[in-house]
Amino acid sequence: MNTHDSIKYYKMNGLGNDFIIFDNRQLKIKITKKLIRIVANRELGIGCDQVILIDNYGENNIYMRIWNQDGTEISACGNATRCVASKILEERSSNSLKIITKSGELICTKQSEKNIKVDMGIPKFKWEDIPLSKKINDTSAVTYDFKIDGLNMLYSPSLVNVGNPHCILWLENLTSIDIRNIGSKIENDILFPKKVNVSFANIKNRKSIDLMVWERGVGITKACGTAACAVAVAASRINKVEREVEINLPGGSLDIIWDKDDHIQMIGEAVFDYENYLPKDLIAL
Repeated sequence: MNTHDSIKYYKMNGLGNDFIIFDNRQLKIKITKKLIRIVANRELGIGCDQVILIDNYGENNIYMRIWNQDGTEISACGNATRCVASKILEERSSNSLKIITKSGELICTKQSEKNIKVDMGIPKFKWEDIPLSKKINDTSAVTYDFKIDGLNMLYSPSLVNVGNPHCILWLENLTSIDIRNIGSKIENDILFPKKVNVSFANIKNRKSIDLMVWERGVGITKACGTAACAVAVAASRINKVEREVEINLPGGSLDIIWDKDDHIQMIGEAVFDYENYLPKDLIAL
């Protein structure tokens, strides 16, 4: 393909949670729902969980926007943040970067050749901040009937916002759970006016949690960074784990630290897959 008639994109992943990244620092690309649905489709397009657009913000910072497969724009994505940080830090031969998202400023630090640490900020627990459609005082253990038969939980569900809303189900076993059916029902429950990410969590011990995630607007993913943060914090709130815990996802593991200042530190890999080009006529410039 002639590069003059095309737009470059980068394919990256964090623990298998994969992204198509467009760099808007030299161009002015308009991301549309049509474009997202074309490129994100795994059968007819390139395939990804989220589409990312990066741009300059001030002199040295990066602004990042995020869209799910279904074309909805979201405010936070931990794995995408690590991927974008990895790319920019390598480009600049630097060890630190600030990425601006709709949910706030994220400080990213290179830990090793592959690992990036992201300060994901302070979690929100108030019902109106998650947000919920009705007042619930204790979001660490909610008494709410999702009307799902056969869903046997060890503890009451927990709710938290870490830039996006999360509902955590505490389970004894993850192997027999119908994640697709349950995840979809809870995502679209009237309790969540902006929908919700659903985590299926099995606490192994005070230092380790197994996790599977249904992401709103996407479905089942191999990993979700914000879900890992949400689960670590929620498990600590109900005193089932320490404030430093390993979250094991199908795509790999993340180290989550809820530090003394109540900031969530997420540490994990970011992988560059390849770069390629799309025809310009797919993208409105």
